[in-house]
Amino acid sequence: MINVQKLRRLAGVALVSGAVLLAGLSASPAYASAASDLSALKAMFPGISATAAYPSGTAALTGTIKGKSGKHVGAGIPVLMFAAPSLATTKSVTVGQYEQWQLIAVTLTNSSGKYKFLSSKVTSKLSAMKSQYQEIVVPTLTNDGKRLVNLLAANPGSPHIVNVAGTSSGTKKNTVSNLATHVGNISLTATAVTATKLKAAVKPVSSVFASQPSSSGSLPQAPPISICQSMWYCYWAYDYQTWNQPVAVGASSSTAKGVTALFTFSTGSSASLGTGMSVSGKAGSFSQDSTTKVTSDVTIDFAPTARTGFTRVYVTEYEYATYYAEMVLFGHLDTWYEVTPTGNFVGGDYSKDFVGTMHSTNPSKYCAFYGNGSKVTLDNSAAVTWSNGVSVNVGKAASLNMTSQSGFNQDTSLSYQFTGGTGYVCGVYDYIGPKGKTPGLAYASSTVS
Repeated sequence: MINVQKLRRLAGVALVSGAVLLAGLSASPAYASAASDLSALKAMFPGISATAAYPSGTAALTGTIKGKSGKHVGAGIPVLMFAAPSLATTKSVTVGQYEQWQLIAVTLTNSSGKYKFLSSKVTSKLSAMKSQYQEIVVPTLTNDGKRLVNLLAANPGSPHIVNVAGTSSGTKKNTVSNLATHVGNISLTATAVTATKLKAAVKPVSSVFASQPSSSGSLPQAPPISICQSMWYCYWAYDYQTWNQPVAVGASSSTAKGVTALFTFSTGSSASLGTGMSVSGKAGSFSQDSTTKVTSDVTIDFAPTARTGFTRVYVTEYEYATYYAEMVLFGHLDTWYEVTPTGNFVGGDYSKDFVGTMHSTNPSKYCAFYGNGSKVTLDNSAAVTWSNGVSVNVGKAASLNMTSQSGFNQDTSLSYQFTGGTGYVCGVYDYIGPKGKTPGLAYASSTVS
């Protein structure tokens, strides 16, 4: 008998979900011929783009699959790519409705454990779908090895994607033309299984749907089986709770008198918001596993502040939801919970002031002088990432702190206006002007400090 588990990775930590059983697979797969495995792959996934092991052509994503021993898995191992729905689709889903992940391509590993998804087979589909992210699934004897990737991510540094060669966070936008810069290596914690052996042991979706318990509380039974893309696999999520979530999108601070801070969050402003995942859904079991980019629909000129000795954190609201998700794959049943933004921007000004100010890591370098009557506006650099920018109540006496980040650009800006004397504007970690990249919090000061 076999345990089946889901793996999600963030900073090297694997989150493992509940197990189910699948019988009929041996502990040591005997690799069939390439033709036999390809034939089995096509039989299991009719209508889905299925390619032979490491085909020739331009790659959208390549990687090497390694087993528990650290060695590559060998030939004939199926690799599946699921695509999450678009943000527009997620925004339209309401409580009590389902959304579905689509399987868009399958392929096999070669004798070195390498796989390749061809750009010609997946990039046009992902672009047309505007898929938020993709999930690479490798069926194994004791796990479903799962790795989140984000082929079309705007921020290569987010935890939602695999490593991007030669780039750093926020410095390069990923488009269809540079998908191949991703490194799709996956390390499994179990023994992989060939397509031929997998086909011999699979069970239809109906065998799992029929055995599911009745729903409890607001959680559903399985949706109608007609929602499934195939009789062999089904991947869906149920929205059972939504709320307006306060999110930190910026901050200002000042030790100088006569300085007014103005923060503007315009239509089109975007924020990278944390998403959380839990196997059980119980309080204390959630942890952040990724980020999602959400754009505002309105312009907010936050209330100006001229307080000295305080730091103001600018807070607005986004709609968040808790989803109950299930993946059924060849008789495997895997369930988990996700806390994630729906993509709907709510708005509002719920900013808070905190006693205390910031100090630069290199004042003489990162502080610039401004005379009385001057106004300086930050609109071209990355903002600070707040480790607790999204604090969600997930149960009694328990909360989930997730990150939020919004950069300064033509849509989001912070200004300091000097009306009562001279002073300085400083970056904590870097320049705030055209040379600046990631100053962190930018603050006004009466001295170089």
